[in-house]
Amino acid sequence: MLPQTVERKPETVIWVIGYKSMLGAELSALFLKLRMPHIISDANTDVTDIESLWAFVKTQEKQEKKIDWIINCTGYPADKAENNSDSCRAVNSAGPANIAKIAKRLRAKFIHISTDSVFDGEGIYSEELCGPRPYRESDETSPTGVIGAAKRDGERGARKNSSHLTYIIRTSWLYGSCGGNFVSNMLQLMKEQDAVFVDDRRRASPTWTYDLALAIAVLIRASNDGENIPSGIYHYTNDGDATQLEFARKIYALGRKFGLLTRDCAINPGDGAELSVRTAEPGYFVLDKRKIRSALHIKLRMWDSSLASYMKYLLPKEKDPEDAEEDKLLAISEKYPDSDLARLEERLEKIHSPTPGTARE
Repeated sequence: MLPQTVERKPETVIWVIGYKSMLGAELSALFLKLRMPHIISDANTDVTDIESLWAFVKTQEKQEKKIDWIINCTGYPADKAENNSDSCRAVNSAGPANIAKIAKRLRAKFIHISTDSVFDGEGIYSEELCGPRPYRESDETSPTGVIGAAKRDGERGARKNSSHLTYIIRTSWLYGSCGGNFVSNMLQLMKEQDAVFVDDRRRASPTWTYDLALAIAVLIRASNDGENIPSGIYHYTNDGDATQLEFARKIYALGRKFGLLTRDCAINPGDGAELSVRTAEPGYFVLDKRKIRSALHIKLRMWDSSLASYMKYLLPKEKDPEDAEEDKLLAISEKYPDSDLARLEERLEKIHSPTPGTARE
């Protein structure tokens, strides 16, 4: 009697596109820590070329990997957008539409990261607050800049091509361990100068990439476990809000507290012309997070509390390994102690963990 052939099921994985971005690197590190199987791509996939994306999918299928989730962490740099509008639209508008087409063909769920800049910053007046209220997901978008318009069109392209499988998460003022951002730029300037000038005409919510990555992990695990997490647009930032001037002053205070800064530096209101990251258009860009709180049953930390946690562990205790990219990602994940998972740990424990093992590119 011939032995029975056991059919091997393809391994289900998450595809992180743009893993070298701040959020992409944070997600990959967290997925390693949580043993969530994933594959990664960056320069080897061109989101503006659907054939490039499809070729990558084919290589994974040959390795018997089934892509169940796609997360788009790519984006054209905001400080280059105004002078390179065609390139900005190609990455931020055409890119998400192409990925959505791939997701629809694979029947994979698609998480696309967008921005608060899809709004005009004029705010919507609330009599109860006697001022502007946070923007809701249902509010009309009306971007004023190139980056906001491209991101708005990217949202539309993603929803048009894979509406029932697409989650759009708008966020703001991301900072994290990988890549340049407002926090790293401010710390550098504060180390070198006696005074820095920061724009105080824009109000939004600073957001740690680690916190956003945790929320995305909850979304994926909950959905995989059969919970009904409706597709659509969600807002996620850390709680509370600040102007960039208030943000900068908190960075300075925490920098002195944790020994990251050792000299005096005045933080003054101004146009911020010396910043290497362009200051975005002025206005009110605070996002309402009630929808994602309700859908995922999670709590959001205040922005200054998250900033303190980030800066406390900003300087690694040990040098990152220099040889392997995976070791570097593991070093990122291990830099934050397990206690930082506590606020979402209970939520994650209620969701069944996937089979241990991590698929890599």
